[in-house]
Amino acid sequence: IPEAPLVTATDNCDATLTVVFSENNQVTGGQGTIVRTWSVYDNCGNQAYEDQTITVVDNEAPVINCPANVTVFVDENTCEATQVELGEAVASDNCGTELLISNDAPVVFPTGTTTVTWTATDNAGNSISCEQTVTVVSALIANDDYAEVQEDTPTSIKPLANDTDCNNNIDPSTFEILLQPKALSHPLRHLG
Repeated sequence: IPEAPLVTATDNCDATLTVVFSENNQVTGGQGTIVRTWSVYDNCGNQAYEDQTITVVDNEAPVINCPANVTVFVDENTCEATQVELGEAVASDNCGTELLISNDAPVVFPTGTTTVTWTATDNAGNSISCEQTVTVVSALIANDDYAEVQEDTPTSIKPLANDTDCNNNIDPSTFEILLQPKALSHPLRHLG
């Protein structure tokens, strides 16, 4: 907002005039109007005045920083995650006004990746958004693996054949064998 200029006045009869300045500032939240009035009176009671109206408009969006991306596991015995701690977005505005910060996060996150959009809005209605991802990892539902074997007959066990996850899409190529089992080298005893 520019400073009020110094105003002078002249009169055909009065050599010494006093200029009276007043200002009505109605700017709140970075927008509004300022009305400035300069009034002058001479010794004969004549008056002159001049108004200046300044309109203040905030058309600059706030600045926002999203919280870090989040990875969580599904809740126990479910294929979804609840009560996910998203963190907080941080935002600021050129007018220093209070900002409304919101997000569109669901209450329940399904397995996979969900994009959460955070939005900061200032008093003038200017807004800006950023995105955060929430990845919900499905736990492997592992079942015991076993096989009936016949004496002197090699048998292989496929450890993922009866296992599953929430999406029923276990890909054996995504697993790494950390310990290679050794072949059984001693004879099996028949029970029964």
